[in-house]
Amino acid sequence: EMEAALADDTVTFYPNRRGNDFYHRYRDDIELFAEMGLKLFRTSICWSRVFPQGDDPEPNREGIAYYRDMFERCQAHGIKVFCTILHYDIPVNLLLKYGGWKSRQTIDFYVRYARTLFEELGDVVDYWLPFNEFNAGRFAPWDGVCLIPGEEDSGQQVFQCLNHQFVANARVVKLAHEMLPGKPVGGMIARFCTYPATCKPEDNLTAQQHMHSI
Repeated sequence: EMEAALADDTVTFYPNRRGNDFYHRYRDDIELFAEMGLKLFRTSICWSRVFPQGDDPEPNREGIAYYRDMFERCQAHGIKVFCTILHYDIPVNLLLKYGGWKSRQTIDFYVRYARTLFEELGDVVDYWLPFNEFNAGRFAPWDGVCLIPGEEDSGQQVFQCLNHQFVANARVVKLAHEMLPGKPVGGMIARFCTYPATCKPEDNLTAQQHMHSI
């Protein structure tokens, strides 16, 4: 009966999210990472844990303390931290109130968010990644640039959002070099591997063209 009830609950119950409760179990998980001999931990900070509304006058100290404890535990075990500043998700208030990445105002909110991370966590993070998979805005705009599927994901809107993300990325990279000299900071794209159906030259050419089109 319990399984049936959970199966019907499509709004609040997500089975795939119950399998890895890292939010509550990160201390034990980091111990396991160390036991496995892992030397690098990549994670993403949730913007809304640091600035719940995105335009809050002050950051959420509990959110910062959460990440600081996590990263300090990694460092104590000799595990370097690779931190993604934005992995698609932005505070929903920025979408509803300002239009998200369609608005240039979001650039300033993002830069302030990044500055706060550099100030509060710069000493316990080894590598910084401002944006996860820039090109996702092109093939998955609901993720990459947070547009509503079917409603506002036209080509013009996608590229306007990407332009604002590029500006935000450039400003944050510059800020990182100023505030955290010597700390690596860079960008990344999503890269997919396509295998040809056969060894025929035309299939190999099609596979190459597909990989370069994403």
